Amino acid sequence: MDFYYHPASPYCRSVMLVAKALKLNLNMQFVDLMKDEQLRPSFTVLNPFHCVPTLVDNDLTMWESRAILVYLVDKYGRTNSRLYPKDAKTRAIINQRLFFDHGTLGTRLEDYYYPLYFEGATPGGEKLEKLEEALTVLNGYLIINPYAAGPNITLADYSLVSTVTSLEVVQHDLSKYPAISAWYEGCKATMEDFQEINESASTPECPPAPPPFTGSPGRWVGCGTSEYLCVGRPGDLNTCGGVQCATLFSSMPNRCGLTSRWQCSPASLMKICRSDSIVPTKHSYVPTSRRWVYVYTMFRCVHWPRHRYSRSVGK
Repeated sequence: MDFYYHPASPYCRSVMLVAKALKLNLNMQFVDLMKDEQLRPSFTVLNPFHCVPTLVDNDLTMWESRAILVYLVDKYGRTNSRLYPKDAKTRAIINQRLFFDHGTLGTRLEDYYYPLYFEGATPGGEKLEKLEEALTVLNGYLIINPYAAGPNITLADYSLVSTVTSLEVVQHDLSKYPAISAWYEGCKATMEDFQEINESASTPECPPAPPPFTGSPGRWVGCGTSEYLCVGRPGDLNTCGGVQCATLFSSMPNRCGLTSRWQCSPASLMKICRSDSIVPTKHSYVPTSRRWVYVYTMFRCVHWPRHRYSRSVGK
């Protein structure tokens, strides 16, 4: 089975966790959303919505993570797997929790945090209230039962726990929901390879700023309707591509003297981008070596549209 994924997507990670539980070996196909690889014809022919996760099993191609979870258990699980039992009532409860995760909790999380992280806006209090309402409901489920759909761990937990990892990354306060916190810690301890699979969802605090740039300017490269100048320094990874498209900007009209926002998950830094100013920007975090790699970028005053990367992490 070919599994097209990006580790930043909680929906991809839920599939990876279930595959581990079922002892399945997925042929992992990394899709670099920062480089718009999801828009390549070789991928869009598989998934016209150009989003991850996407699963290809022989002649079957699927997207939508919860549909993938159900398919994997139905085809590769035991006859009456506890993850998704045949009993109609139990399945109905699991399905309700899966749809709750997709249509309520996950949607409200995105509605609140998307404007904050991808548009630099301050979400309204109503959106926070709706998110807190969904968390209160989940907390109630977990007060009644140790797991989301009853006494045993099921697909509902694998789906919901991946959503909750996103709340942890953005440092949402879960102290008001002790049942969620206890369940979450239990899932971490119970689900195989939980830490390894979810490590990519969280990165360390931003390191100290790198030394000032002392090299020579490089070349201008296009990025959608925007462009920026990549510059290098010995020892740095001088890779220019879609990464700057995925930088999270706020208040970006088509004028000079711009205030730009870089996300450095889970913290964020505010920097000033002025016409033709050279600033060091976080290029990427390398989990294998646990270090940051920088690229120095010279910004030109251009209009930066909201990047389509944010619309390529499916559900």
